[in-house]
Amino acid sequence: MTKIRNAKIEDMQTVARIQILSWQKAYKGIVPPEHLDYMDFDAHHDRWQTILSEDTDKTLFYMISDDAGQDLGFMHFGPPRHQRAGFDFELYAMYLHPDVWGNGHGGWAFTQALIDVRNAGHKNMYVWVLEDNKIGRRFYTKMGGTHIHGVTETVTIGNQDIIEVVYGWVSL
Repeated sequence: MTKIRNAKIEDMQTVARIQILSWQKAYKGIVPPEHLDYMDFDAHHDRWQTILSEDTDKTLFYMISDDAGQDLGFMHFGPPRHQRAGFDFELYAMYLHPDVWGNGHGGWAFTQALIDVRNAGHKNMYVWVLEDNKIGRRFYTKMGGTHIHGVTETVTIGNQDIIEVVYGWVSL
């Protein structure tokens, strides 16, 4: 059985490791290889520690684990960073260790987290996804998200411009 719990500062090493491993697998062929090959663990760890320490009561940051307590991934939600998407809450990040992709942990954890999002009074939610990230787009569609056409953003990763698209849940 999958479980979610609030993340703690001491989880940030695991968060950094899982994010890097996920990026290296999911974004291969999308993000420049020189960026993926040289992702800096310490920089990611420090960034996540800062994010968690600055989180407020308006954000949700969960670890995803299995029955044995093995951490499998994480989810981070909060107020929208972009008003043009038209939603009142945002999924900032969700990553699972690539070894557990496709076995139901992510779907179960996401569904449970949505209960907390609704209970916090949020009516809808969105997430930015790399346009060419077929794995992520398929997952969010399976979880009930809808591609919001016409809302895009270009981000630069490494030396490459990459398009992000929005998936939204118009009613939680």
